[in-house]
Amino acid sequence: MDAIFEMVITAISGATLPIVVNLILRKKDKEQEDIRRKDEEKQRQEDILRKKLSLHICDEIGINNDELSVKIINQSQIANASNIIVDMRFEDEYENLICEMNSIDLGRRQLLSLSEPREAKDRELVIKYTSSHIDLKTVSPIRVNSANPSIYNLLMKDIVIKVKVSAINMITGARIYFPTKIFKKRNIMKGSFIEGYDHIKRVNHQLYYDEME
Repeated sequence: MDAIFEMVITAISGATLPIVVNLILRKKDKEQEDIRRKDEEKQRQEDILRKKLSLHICDEIGINNDELSVKIINQSQIANASNIIVDMRFEDEYENLICEMNSIDLGRRQLLSLSEPREAKDRELVIKYTSSHIDLKTVSPIRVNSANPSIYNLLMKDIVIKVKVSAINMITGARIYFPTKIFKKRNIMKGSFIEGYDHIKRVNHQLYYDEME
């Protein structure tokens, strides 16, 4: 009887063992596949991040006589920017439009990424606005008591300046629209931007602008 029992157990074990081994191997294969997929996804996300276009609009606006200056810096890892378009508008504290400035389209001008071994100014852009950039068709007569308003007139009020920037990511070819930057009067500083700084300097350094007509 014991011999028969052992034979039955042996037969069952012989039939079950391959199944158990197969389940263990399948589990290991699945674990390895999960690890591989996670590594691939991590690599994909890192690649997306590296190719992401990141333009920083500095936190201050410069005022120098009748000129407003806005600075944009390319903080991307490898993505250069081109076809940059900048829009500016003035609003009151209740978000009512005071006026808009004419859009500035930089065309083929490029801003290089952090990976480019060049001077800081190749990654930076300082844009100058004067009274001539005011779009007279958008001026609110209720809030601007002048037929020919100036930057100086506008800044005498409790204003909010909103700046929008979009650009082409030269790696992907896609146009990227960045969040609107909001400046209040405390962000408007007397002085100018100089190379390598992201804030206004109150010193008499030579200015560098992209001249817009």
